[in-house]
Amino acid sequence: MKKYRCEFCHECLDEEDYLRHHQEHLKLRPDGQQNEYVTLPPDECEQASLEGIPCIYYHAKCDSYTGMPEEIIRSYLKNPYLYSADIAIRFDF
Repeated sequence: MKKYRCEFCHECLDEEDYLRHHQEHLKLRPDGQQNEYVTLPPDECEQASLEGIPCIYYHAKCDSYTGMPEEIIRSYLKNPYLYSADIAIRFDF
């Protein structure tokens, strides 16, 4: 049976279980924001120190700044196109 790796938790799942599992990760919080985000597997993320790396981004749709968890920062540093929805990464403070 074909296996899929979840892009949220990186668990390997059988094809028949993957869709249900994936849908659980897509559930929204009561405020309408995503509860979980896609990340790279830990062994594919940036491993260098994050000292001096901004940890917030500007979310144009909400006109506000939002903090990023470390796993998202490390994934973004390796693949900036991973998060290409409706956000604008700006590092001006």
